[in-house]
Amino acid sequence: MTVPGDGARSLLLVEGASTHGQSPQAGRPPWKIMLRLLATGAVLGGGWWWSHPNVYEEVGGEFRARPDAIVPVYVDMIPMPQDQPVSIIDATAQVEIFGEAQTAVLLCRNAEIGIVYENVEHHCTSGLRGAHSEHWDQVVLRITPEAPDTVVVVDGVKLTYSTGMQRGTQLTGSAGVIVFPPDQP
Repeated sequence: MTVPGDGARSLLLVEGASTHGQSPQAGRPPWKIMLRLLATGAVLGGGWWWSHPNVYEEVGGEFRARPDAIVPVYVDMIPMPQDQPVSIIDATAQVEIFGEAQTAVLLCRNAEIGIVYENVEHHCTSGLRGAHSEHWDQVVLRITPEAPDTVVVVDGVKLTYSTGMQRGTQLTGSAGVIVFPPDQP
């Protein structure tokens, strides 16, 4: 059964869609569209390059430490690069603490630290803002327990830094576990 007028309305809708539904790009020459796509790609690619320097390696290496006393532990996270200048903007220890402990990221010179249970801070500074790689050899994590039976799980150090025209943040360093002893009687 055909209803008079429905076909005419359908035809008008189809005609309206085909004449008024054209893409706003349809009247532009293809080279202008391509030029816009290339410009957008260049801006996005430049922004990604600017914010993703890759000076440091990803978290690598593992360590285990079990000091005999409740003392600060110093762990070398990464060497500072000497082949390109790097300025540290911020550094944050990525740790999970079971118990009570404080952490700090230090920059050290000539300390030759691996895992050390004695104070090496005469080689180090905790003032990270603006520290340049030519002044420091190592990024070191200090873990200071505040209670016995503390366990600290280290996932690395998150560094925000700049090098040349680039600026970015990377998780780097070493992963490991430090187990502090129970209270001594």
